[in-house]
Amino acid sequence: MEKLIDLELIELHKTNLRRTMNEIQDRASSVLLLNLQWKEMEEVLDSVQSSVEERLKEVISKEGEIKEGANKIERKEKLVKEQFETLTVKAEELGRQFRDLEAGKKCYEERLREVELAQKQLEEKQQEFVLKQKVFCMRCMDFELEKKEVERHRKYLELSVKRSEQQREEVKLMKELVKDRLEEVRLKEKDLEKCLSEYELKEEQFRLKEKSFEQRCMDFELQEKAMEERRRVKAGESKGKEEEPVSKTDKVSPVISHSESGAGMILSSEVLEYPDPEFSDFEKQRAKNCFAVNQVWAIYDSSDSMPRFYAWIKKVFNPGFKLRITWLEPDPDEENEQNWVDQNLPVSCGKYCSGSTVVCVERLVFSHRIDPLESFGKYCCLVYPKKGEVWALFKDWDIKWASEPENHQPAYRYDIVEVLTHFGKEVGIWVSHLDKVKGFVSIFKQTARYGVYFYMSSRELYRFSHQIPSAKMTGNEREGVPVGSFELDPASLPTDFYELLDPAADIHDGNLNQTKGSSTSVDAVEEMNTPKFYFS
Repeated sequence: MEKLIDLELIELHKTNLRRTMNEIQDRASSVLLLNLQWKEMEEVLDSVQSSVEERLKEVISKEGEIKEGANKIERKEKLVKEQFETLTVKAEELGRQFRDLEAGKKCYEERLREVELAQKQLEEKQQEFVLKQKVFCMRCMDFELEKKEVERHRKYLELSVKRSEQQREEVKLMKELVKDRLEEVRLKEKDLEKCLSEYELKEEQFRLKEKSFEQRCMDFELQEKAMEERRRVKAGESKGKEEEPVSKTDKVSPVISHSESGAGMILSSEVLEYPDPEFSDFEKQRAKNCFAVNQVWAIYDSSDSMPRFYAWIKKVFNPGFKLRITWLEPDPDEENEQNWVDQNLPVSCGKYCSGSTVVCVERLVFSHRIDPLESFGKYCCLVYPKKGEVWALFKDWDIKWASEPENHQPAYRYDIVEVLTHFGKEVGIWVSHLDKVKGFVSIFKQTARYGVYFYMSSRELYRFSHQIPSAKMTGNEREGVPVGSFELDPASLPTDFYELLDPAADIHDGNLNQTKGSSTSVDAVEEMNTPKFYFS
């Protein structure tokens, strides 16, 4: 009976162990390996139990062998107890491992939350990277466009180099011709100097006569005043003196006086008024000592007083201010431009050739010096807008103005632009629009009216009205002056860009220029057959 009770206990333990294993299997799938081991142990126990039962049957059947069997059973029981104790230890160990698994699961969940947070941060950084990548792609596209532009300029430069080489060959040939003609020029210059010396002698005689005439006029005026005073004393009347008005001007429009022989003299006629610039002194650029032989100067147009006539200085007379100049006349190649010139519409760019020679005694007709380009095809020069210069453009311009010239006469309307590139017949030119800065007399800054800059083809060359002398501002001149802006010469600006103020009123600490206009009368000189040569 005791053995049966032991078997029941074994069965009960087996049941408890099964229940424990089931609970372990429900809680953690990770202990499957231990479950397999436990099944092996169950098989061992089952085999042990079957063997015990067989032995029990043998004991019942064979009472004689009970004692011997009992000893064996005791040994087996001890073995079973030892195995049961081993299983108990393993069950406890499995419990500890299960608790460790629970702790590991919590740690895993915490790590999982950290990973999800890091993933969100990674996604945000990835979005930032995508945005930066798009910006980078846009910059790459801009770079490609700039690269293409540079490549186009490089090809144009290569073409220019080839042309310059061809022109060098032409120069060599022309130099040989020039040497021969220079000999002829030297001979003619000797004759010319002789004529000039005779002219200067006659001019000196005329000055002496003029001084004598002025002295006689002064004596006559004194006599007349004395007689007038006597009349006043006799009549007992007194009259107040009236003040003569003084004309205020800075710019004299050129008028050409021609004699019967074809010679010419520039005389001052119309006088104009304009305000002083605030920061720059443009008058220094056209002072008397700035004029020299072989220079080319822009002269104010007689139609609207803008500097679009060009004169080549042939000789400077001293003392005083007196120049002999040769006019540069437009000489276009294209039919549309020739029609424009034939209709006497204003021209300030393109190809020019030498015209008539005159004498100039009025300094105020000159605006600024220019540097024309050389040309060796027809003894002419080329005048094109250059990078960094400021020019006026005709507003609403069209080359078809030549078909209706009577509808396109002064006063013209203008846009002011900064030239961004040098002009080329193949590549045209790029310019940017300039607008006047409020609160200043003639400060202009770049605007985006037509974009940051806009393109003009070579067919729009006659849209350029005239160059305007300018000075670039640093922004330190005064508060409110934009960095990189331009101060323009008011003498070359149309009147609608500034208001003429009263002479006593200040314009930003600068008064209106006040200079008396002059009218000169001098004997005409014979027209000189001045030789033509290349500008350098």
